[in-house]
Amino acid sequence: EVLVYAKDPTASTWGRIYQYDLPGSVNDVDLSADGTRIAVASKAVHMQIGGSGGRLDTFHISPTVAAADLTWEGVPSIGSTLYFRHTGLTPGSAAQLLVSAELASPPLSFPGTGTLYLRRDRITVAAIGNADQNGVFTSSVVIQLDESEIGNTYYVQSMGMEPSQLSQTWLSITIQP
Repeated sequence: EVLVYAKDPTASTWGRIYQYDLPGSVNDVDLSADGTRIAVASKAVHMQIGGSGGRLDTFHISPTVAAADLTWEGVPSIGSTLYFRHTGLTPGSAAQLLVSAELASPPLSFPGTGTLYLRRDRITVAAIGNADQNGVFTSSVVIQLDESEIGNTYYVQSMGMEPSQLSQTWLSITIQP
């Protein structure tokens, strides 16, 4: 299990912002310089049990107690699955995960809906679903087994449909080997 805490700058207190349950023992943890990603090396079983190989997971986190409304988990490599989570939506509302190879320049602001950071004419819908009873839309995307994808960067944003609500956060994901 990995627990991530952040200090609330207004109250000088610490609060848990994320919890990741992994199947085995954690060996090592590394935090990116900007505090937005954490890499976790672990085993699929308890450390004292031999075999079972290892795994490396990366998680997108927010460096503040007021967490980002769109986050992702997984290793962005060919053939892997990435898991996305958009919070703060109307419970039960339809939602979409949007992906583009380019950002909008400049971003487009839609009053009452939010700001679209993705280039509008390059957007594809990667996942469709509904927010749960807590207003959370979870989705997953499998990265195709295509070596030409290695090094490509994709930008991700999510949108709730009832009412229209773009995530305040956009993500940049570069495909690794």
